[in-house]
Amino acid sequence: MRRQSMKNRTEVLNLLQPASHDRGQLNNTNASDEFCLAIKFPCRSKSLMLSVWPWLLILMLVFAVQSASAQKTWSEGAYFPNATGNQPAISAITWTALTHIDLVGGSPQSGGSITLSSGFSTNATALISAAHTNGVKVNYALSNLGSGTNFNGAMTGSCSSGALYTFITNIMSTVNTYGFDGVFVDYEESYSSQFPVFMSCLRTAMGTKLIEWYAGTNYQIGQWGAGAVPTCTGSVWPDGVALTISGYVDRVIMSGYDLNNPIDVAALSYFNSPLYSPSGQAVWSDDYAVKVAAACGIPASKVSISIPFYADLYSINTAPYQTQNGSSVPTQFYYNTLAATYNLSSATYDSAAHVPWLTVSAAGGNPAGYNSFENAQSLTDKINYVYANKLGGWMIWTLGMDYTSGSMPLLDAVGKAFAPKLQPPTGLQITSVY
Repeated sequence: MRRQSMKNRTEVLNLLQPASHDRGQLNNTNASDEFCLAIKFPCRSKSLMLSVWPWLLILMLVFAVQSASAQKTWSEGAYFPNATGNQPAISAITWTALTHIDLVGGSPQSGGSITLSSGFSTNATALISAAHTNGVKVNYALSNLGSGTNFNGAMTGSCSSGALYTFITNIMSTVNTYGFDGVFVDYEESYSSQFPVFMSCLRTAMGTKLIEWYAGTNYQIGQWGAGAVPTCTGSVWPDGVALTISGYVDRVIMSGYDLNNPIDVAALSYFNSPLYSPSGQAVWSDDYAVKVAAACGIPASKVSISIPFYADLYSINTAPYQTQNGSSVPTQFYYNTLAATYNLSSATYDSAAHVPWLTVSAAGGNPAGYNSFENAQSLTDKINYVYANKLGGWMIWTLGMDYTSGSMPLLDAVGKAFAPKLQPPTGLQITSVY
């Protein structure tokens, strides 16, 4: 909301002060009458004006708070034009469903250089232009784009020397050249003590521009398995690192997909991206990840959950919660391929995990088993969970996995659910996390 000018704000305050006796008079009116004439209001008594202005100010504050609140929730999608499979034309993106979009295309290398994906310049220019036209911010995503990626090799040195200086310089060159609004750091290598140093240097270099961190897969931060509770100590991240990093960033994205490992008490078959863990069993889910973030001390307003636009087919079992007969190695399906291959309307919706799944027969070279995926109901439930727990938002991987012949059904579903909710839908359990 546009703020009042300082001039008008001063004039409003003058209504609460005695009229000055040394001011000239206009047609025998006092200072308050002059104000009425100047703003072309019909003249009213001071008492009436004084009674109206508090209500106007209250209304202004209400609208301002609503506007600010709407901007706090990030609906973010990764755009990966060099990935295999269908990729959406920029013109086909449902912009009203997004507040931020991440262009995946920077691969850090040893020594601090960055390899940009093919066509990066063309893609960045077109994406930023379209996004900004639609009021969406664009982040430059640094990620693992091949065997040559080496975050750790790019972070040696300091802010002012060595590979780290070169790395920061190269990041800022790309950000400034194309006009990115922020940087997305997808650091999933074995932890280096230089990572907090890198993030501190990046924060200084970026100033007020955005920084976000994808906190890694489920084994990197937090504990799970038999008898485990959400804690901040993982097998990779040392104590306190997650909280330190969160101080440098605007969003921490917690892992919420590829959670199919049979790691619960009974070694049961599982889902790709459940909202909740099975009752009494400490396995990974969006809710469990959020609890880990809380245990780390990361503010709720900085925490985002992650949402996959792809499915996993599990060939070992035919349904979730079955005893595993071996290692589960799922076959990944983009949602657009899944929807074209199977009748998803016959799926079962798991009311505990809040995700749909579908038993499938062997077809088209794919084995029999069951698919765990997302639909409009699961997306709505996850978005409501974000609102109910006052989290920072959600991140989608990736937009292209949803796109088919000009249609983006999952992104459209996100857009429909993307509005502040005062309470969750009937039947959706919202746990107290923060």
